[in-house]
Amino acid sequence: MRRVHGTLHASFTIECRNMFKRLLLALIGIGVLSSEGVRASESTPYSMVLLTENFPPFNMAVDGKNFAQENNIDGIAAEVVREMFKRANIGYSMTLRFPWDRVYKLALEKPGYGVFSTTPLPERENLFKWVGPVGSY
Repeated sequence: MRRVHGTLHASFTIECRNMFKRLLLALIGIGVLSSEGVRASESTPYSMVLLTENFPPFNMAVDGKNFAQENNIDGIAAEVVREMFKRANIGYSMTLRFPWDRVYKLALEKPGYGVFSTTPLPERENLFKWVGPVGSY
């Protein structure tokens, strides 16, 4: 990262903006919902377990550790996801943990689990139900 007269170099700023847009598209919206999909029921409120990893500035533990829950998770993507669930009136719990492989495996295998801030690669496309895009570029 290069500073020019106390400000970040323009190319770095553009790279960050483009990276942010790609991540918002890729996911964000929660990226992955369980293979069962979201089921609405008047008798049983639906709730999800949302998982992510330390990936500043998009998702990070407030204390910088590799495990956090709920309001101890900060970042651009975490805030977008919280707002999406609030507006959709869907209950959720949010956990940040390490390593990514564990987070990804839980989302693949457990109904009602999802990950956010993941990229929809061709090999992943049919494994999950994707929500988004949250942004566009």
